[in-house]
Amino acid sequence: MISIEEFQHEAAAWLAANRQHAPRDYGAICPPDLVDAGLAWQRRLTEAGWAGIHWPVEHGGRGLTAEHNGVWLLECARAGVPAVFNMVGFVLAGGAIMRYGTPEQQADHLRSTLATEHVWCQLFSEPGAGSDLGSLSTRAELDGDRITVRNVRNFRYRSEHDYAPHYETRTYDLSKLDSMWFVVERFGEKPGIAHTLLSFGFGDEYVAISVEIRKERGESYSPWRGLLRQYELMYVVADERDVIGLRTNHRRDTVYLYPVSAPVEAMRRTFVEMLQRANRLAEAPEFYNTLTSTCTTNIVRHVNTVAPGQIPLSYKVVLPAYSDSLAYDLGLIPTDRPFEAVQAAHRIDALARKHGLGADFSRAVRARLVRKKPHGAAGGAVEAAGILAA
Repeated sequence: MISIEEFQHEAAAWLAANRQHAPRDYGAICPPDLVDAGLAWQRRLTEAGWAGIHWPVEHGGRGLTAEHNGVWLLECARAGVPAVFNMVGFVLAGGAIMRYGTPEQQADHLRSTLATEHVWCQLFSEPGAGSDLGSLSTRAELDGDRITVRNVRNFRYRSEHDYAPHYETRTYDLSKLDSMWFVVERFGEKPGIAHTLLSFGFGDEYVAISVEIRKERGESYSPWRGLLRQYELMYVVADERDVIGLRTNHRRDTVYLYPVSAPVEAMRRTFVEMLQRANRLAEAPEFYNTLTSTCTTNIVRHVNTVAPGQIPLSYKVVLPAYSDSLAYDLGLIPTDRPFEAVQAAHRIDALARKHGLGADFSRAVRARLVRKKPHGAAGGAVEAAGILAA
């Protein structure tokens, strides 16, 4: 099988030579005035072998991995061209038929979908309509260095799906923020897929911010549906026993916790920048997008707002299971040992399960971690009022 790096090089070269034949990148939904151009572009992709990257060969695809497909999406975004014409057909209809369809249905629809002989459609709702948790958006208020955050989540979990909802109003002194932590949750052996979040330390008190989808009752996550405006974006501000403990102790996923190497002023500005975004979403909801607006891409956007160009565009952002490797390469997490050793030293899920979800959970999962004092940790107030009010 072709390597990710070689595939990425070939994709970039082909797109550079053919992008003049493509319509502009219109996202997941082709507008009516670009249908003819979109159909012609999809047929060109199919003829050149760039359709159905991760679909089985017997159904007209190339038989590669989801990681290869993620790289194709990234290179198309870089080139400013659509990755496919019909996301509904490729993701929802095609995926369902491959998994659940009879051999006859697969023969009738899959190759025809790749070639756009069959074009699928779907109806949509607006963000903010119908969510079970629509009234529980996080909101933050700033008064000098004093930040009051409403609806800080602190659920009491009996199991992953059995819990007592609980929200709190908490106040933080921005001048005491002295650490920032990067959390990576791996989902078993699924290639490239992970969840990332940031946590902020105020001495011995921690609060995490996790960019997630706002699930409606009975709804589950699919990265393919995430390309099709199916989920509302939300910022969860939460106690670590909730947002990290859920993942370590109840989902029993592999979780890494890395101290971030950055000036303390940058940490404080990132915290405020993320709360500003939460405030905007409370007023004007947005859709989650698996490629452009995810947990990791939003973190990258916040970091680059505070420090422009700090994190470059990379497939390791689109495939967040590799995001800690990228952070290591950029010197944003400890680099005193080879990456594999650093990763192993910062794995916390077994320690979290051993300790339990007591009041000193945050201290316990950091017991074996070494954190350098950030630059400017003794500094005073941060000029954040303009950021939060923007």
